[in-house]
Order: sequence, then C-alpha cells, then structure tokens
Amino acid sequence: MSHGQGRGLRRHVRLPRDGGPLLRDRNLADPLELDVHFAAGRYDEVRTRCIALADAAEKRGNSDEASSLSIYHCGIFTPALLVRAGRSDQAVAAAGQTCQSYPPVSPRSGVRVEVLVGIVDAIARMWAADKVPAKEGGDRLNALLPQLLRACQVDAETFMRAFEAAGGE
Repeated sequence: MSHGQGRGLRRHVRLPRDGGPLLRDRNLADPLELDVHFAAGRYDEVRTRCIALADAAEKRGNSDEASSLSIYHCGIFTPALLVRAGRSDQAVAAAGQTCQSYPPVSPRSGVRVEVLVGIVDAIARMWAADKVPAKEGGDRLNALLPQLLRACQVDAETFMRAFEAAGGE
C-alpha cells in the first residue's frame, strides 16, 4: 500500500470524537446490533429499531439482505418484548404474523420451526436476564407455548425436537 492510499483511508474512516456511537451503532439494519442490544437488556433500543425497520421496509416495499435479516430478528424479538410487557395475546399474534410470512412446515421447509425456537429462546434469555426464577419462567413458558404453537402452526413434537437440537432443555 502506498502512502497515498493510507492517507485516503484515514480521511474516510473516522471514529467519533465525543465518545458517541460508532457508525455501526447507527445502522438500524445491522442484525448483529439488534442481537447485541437484546443480549445486553437494552429492550427499548431493540423495540425502537424494529419499529423503524418495519416502517422503512413498508415504505420501500423491498429490502436488502441486511434489512431482511434484521426484520427476521425483529420477528423473533418482538413477541418476546411483548411478553415482557405483559401483553401475551399481542405476543402470540405477533408470533403468528411472523410465522405466517414463511412457508408451512414441511420436509422442505422448517423456517417456522426455527422462528418459534428463536422466539422461545429469546423469551427464556430475557427472563434469565430479568432474574425470573427458572421454575417460574418454565411454568410461564409452558403456559404460553401451546398458543405459540397454534399461532405458528407447528406441532409440539416437531418443535421439541428442534428446540432440543438447538440446545434447549
């Protein structure tokens, strides 16, 4: 690399001077950032980004790969956030809406099962971060699971096989 190329890179790559967010943090469509915010318990940030992504996708009518992946993550995180807010009926409806956007479960397509495993995992991670006792969380999840299964049109046996294979208990 010549000196001229190095100088050009420094001109274009700027770190924030005020300790503010990096450009990556400002990219609403970055699915990794959604997961980082969710894992860190910054649920309001996840909700805000998911709403903005849904609005932008609706206006555009289509999306790039990163936006599509982020919308997929939002489809998993949104029901979990609604459960956390005490709005289980809306959570089930949101899960159903997400699942219905994918093909029905068949030997050729298991996306709905993957989505449902993701939703249940997100709820479990969120409750663990909120220090919900394991027994209470398990009881609450067992009460909610039949509704989620119906909403996603996934049978319990198929779900349990996928959940256990993904490392669930």
